[in-house]
Amino acid sequence: MMNDFNEFLKQRPYFGGVVFVGMVLGAALAWAVLQQPAESVLDAVSDPGLWVVLPVLAPLLYVAYVATARQNQ
Repeated sequence: MMNDFNEFLKQRPYFGGVVFVGMVLGAALAWAVLQQPAESVLDAVSDPGLWVVLPVLAPLLYVAYVATARQNQ
């Protein structure tokens, strides 16, 4: 099943970029929560430093993913 999904994303690099950025966003949020176990989840996720970095990082990751996927098509 994962192989079919991988092939699906290979044929659609723009959608694959959105999935990739979503996975990175989810991992960053999980990491922020795990790094601050004494705080509540809402406090850890609402950290302003996290939300300053992610809007800068997300477009760069998206462009890099799409460029690489299109090059390898």
